[in-house]
Amino acid sequence: MKHILKPLLIISLYELSKAITYEIIVRKQANDMADVPRDYEVSK
Repeated sequence: MKHILKPLLIISLYELSKAITYEIIVRKQANDMADVPRDYEVSK
């Protein structure tokens, strides 16, 4: 039983970290897109 649980734990932790990383990237990109208005040009 121990031989089965260890790989399952590793796989589940890998999938969890992959999902968390994806969510962090999506939220950062969504915030970046909202910061810059694209409907008019801003002269610096």
